[in-house]
Amino acid sequence: MGRMIFRTGRLLAAAVAAVSSLATAVSCGNNLSREQDNGLIRVYFSDSWSSLTRAELELPDTNDFILVVSDGAGKEIYSGPFGASPETFEVPSGSYMVSVRSCTFDAPAFSCPVFGDDRCVMVPEGGTVSVCLECMQVNSGIRLRIDPDFLTAYPDGVLFVGSDDGRLMYSYSEKRIAYFNPGKVSLIMSDGTGTSTLLTRWLASCEVLTLDIDVPDEGSGVSGNAITVS
Repeated sequence: MGRMIFRTGRLLAAAVAAVSSLATAVSCGNNLSREQDNGLIRVYFSDSWSSLTRAELELPDTNDFILVVSDGAGKEIYSGPFGASPETFEVPSGSYMVSVRSCTFDAPAFSCPVFGDDRCVMVPEGGTVSVCLECMQVNSGIRLRIDPDFLTAYPDGVLFVGSDDGRLMYSYSEKRIAYFNPGKVSLIMSDGTGTSTLLTRWLASCEVLTLDIDVPDEGSGVSGNAITVS
């Protein structure tokens, strides 16, 4: 009987080991299935823009660019410096938005061109999507060239350039470009008695508009105080 008990014990142990191995195999199979439902996103910068653009403008290092990866519902998977981001993002299959900006830009500012890119990608199950960022200027700008005669004709005049995000005072000696988000931008003048809009334009991404501010010549036939914007 002792031998029978011993053999039964060995058989029972072997059965338990077999069941344990089966459970482990099933568990690993479930994990593998979940991993196969995911895909990978790899983000990198194109080599073509960096050398050309950097030669003309002072830009931050691409590692300092702000990278945002979000899913189709707008939930952010990552938001932070490009240099601190992982080499790949493991995400469930679906659509994703990959955006990058050279800096944050929430309000009009002088000498602040913003470069970036936006890419919408579809990540398949078990696949890898490589996202090549071709950075271009994403905001717009406006530059005023004010004739000295304008200052003589309107000594109390103050010029502003503005949008729905805010406005900037543009002094007569200002040489810098004022940058705005794409959209409606207005040239406004205040002369102490009131405020008037001289011009409104819609600016696109990468567009820089130059306006010449002047007063008509005496022989132009225009009477009274007048302003020309061209």
